Amino acid sequence: MFLEAAKSILLVVSALFPIVDPIGGAPVFLSRVLSILAAGIGSAIVAATIYLCYAFADRLATVLGPTGTNVIVKLTSFLLVCIGVQIIWNGVSQLLRTLPH
Repeated sequence: MFLEAAKSILLVVSALFPIVDPIGGAPVFLSRVLSILAAGIGSAIVAATIYLCYAFADRLATVLGPTGTNVIVKLTSFLLVCIGVQIIWNGVSQLLRTLPH
């Protein structure tokens, strides 16, 4: 029983070897595993929220009505434009930093 548990733990550790830090040991390993797990859980929550919004979009549109739907469409469009401007701003600023003065 104990030997089987030790073999399974060794298998898991050897599978996760690239995230093990030889200097930090177990605390670094644990923090890296927890951060990977938190990112996975966060991604799953975002994916589930998007799925629910798309699955119940017709019901949500009827509850909001035409004016509410129009407001939501305009707000999401504005957010997408803001994200695009930020991406362009980051790219142009990095490009300008590489140019000689």
